[in-house]
Amino acid sequence: MRTKSRPRKKAADELFYPLRVRVLVPLDGFGRRYEELYRSMDERAGRGLWGHNADCVPRYDLRDTTAFYMAVPGLVAPFLETFDLELARGDPERPGESSYRLMAPKSGLCK
Repeated sequence: MRTKSRPRKKAADELFYPLRVRVLVPLDGFGRRYEELYRSMDERAGRGLWGHNADCVPRYDLRDTTAFYMAVPGLVAPFLETFDLELARGDPERPGESSYRLMAPKSGLCK
C-alpha cells in the first residue's frame, strides 16, 4: 500500500535528475507554450534528459507552480530566459522548499 501522496513519476524524477527548478505558472497559463517548451527542452537537453511535474510551494497560495528537472546545470538560465519564467522562491524557513535545488545525484547520470 502506498502511503506517500507523491506520484511515482515525480518521485522517479527527483531520484534521477540532479536539478530541480520550480517556476511560477504564468498568470494566463502556459497554453500553447507547452508545445514550444517541450520541443525546446528535447532539443537542448535531449529527449529523456529532463522532466516536468506539477508542484507546489506553500508560499504561493494564489499562483500555481511547476517543477522542471534537468541533468545539465547550464540549461537552467537559458531555459528561464527563453520562456520568461519566474522562479518560485521558497520560504527560507522551510528547508527543501527552495526553487532551485541541486540534489545529490543518485544515478550515474552526473558525476
